[in-house]
Amino acid sequence: MNTNPQQPADKKKTVRYIALLFVLLCILPTVLNITCLTPIYFSLNNNTLYSGGAAVIALEYLMDFFDLLSFTSVYSIVIFTLIFSKKKICVSISVLYVAFLILKIPARILMNLPLLGTFGNKSYIIGDLLLLSFYFILELAQFLTVVLASSFIAKSYNSSIEIIQKKKKKEPEEILPIKKFVNWYNPLLRAGIFMSIIITAFKFLSRLITDIRMGLPSSFTEVLIITVNYLADAVYGFSAYLIAILIFNFLFEKIIKKDKSSNKNKTDEKSSSALFKD
Repeated sequence: MNTNPQQPADKKKTVRYIALLFVLLCILPTVLNITCLTPIYFSLNNNTLYSGGAAVIALEYLMDFFDLLSFTSVYSIVIFTLIFSKKKICVSISVLYVAFLILKIPARILMNLPLLGTFGNKSYIIGDLLLLSFYFILELAQFLTVVLASSFIAKSYNSSIEIIQKKKKKEPEEILPIKKFVNWYNPLLRAGIFMSIIITAFKFLSRLITDIRMGLPSSFTEVLIITVNYLADAVYGFSAYLIAILIFNFLFEKIIKKDKSSNKNKTDEKSSSALFKD
C-alpha cells in the first residue's frame, strides 16, 4: 500500500496528462524527425552549396534534441510513476514505448528508400535494417537500465516512507514541487541524476562505435572535433536532467497540486455545511 503524502488521487486525470505528454513529447518529435527533418537534412547535405555548412549542423543538433526529448519524456514519466507507485501506468507506458521503438525501424527504412534512391536494393535494405536494429537494442538497453535504477530508488524511498509513518514521529517530506536544482535526498532528482548519467554513458558508447568505424584521427583538427563531440554528448545528458525536472514540476502542477486544491475546497464545503446545520 502506498503511503506517499503526495500520492496523485485522481487516476483518470493522471492517465490523461501522462498520455498527453507521451503524445506531444515522445511521438510528435519522432514523427517530425522522420517525416520532416530527415528529408530536409538529406536534401541540404546532398547539395554542395550547403553540405557540411551551418544549416546542416544546426539541423543535426535539432534532430538530436528531438530524439532526446522523445525518450527523456518517457523516462521521466516512468520515474514519476515508479516513485508514486503507479505500477499499472508505468507498465502501460513502458509497453507502448517499446512498441513505438520497434515501429520506428520500418518507418525509418521506408523514409530512407526514396531519399537515397535505393528502391529494390536488397543489400542496402538489409544493411539499414541491421544498423537500425542495433540502435534499437541500444535504445532498449538504455531504457531498461533507467527503469532498473529508478525501481531501486523508488523501492528504497517508499520503504522509508512506510517506516517514518509507522513510527509516527513526523510526516514524510514533500518531494514536489522541485525547488532545489540538486537534492540527493529527493528520489525524483536522484533518479533523474542516474538517468542523465546513463544517457550520457550510452551516448558515449554510440559515439565510440562510430569513431571506431571511422578510424583513428589523422590530424589535430580531427582530435579537436572528436573532443568537442564528446563534450556535446555530456551536455546532451545534462539536458535530459533539465527536461526531467520540468516534466516532474508539470505533473505536480496538473495532477498533485490540483488534487490538493480540490480536496481542500471539498473540506471547506463540508465545514460550511456543518456550520449551517448547527
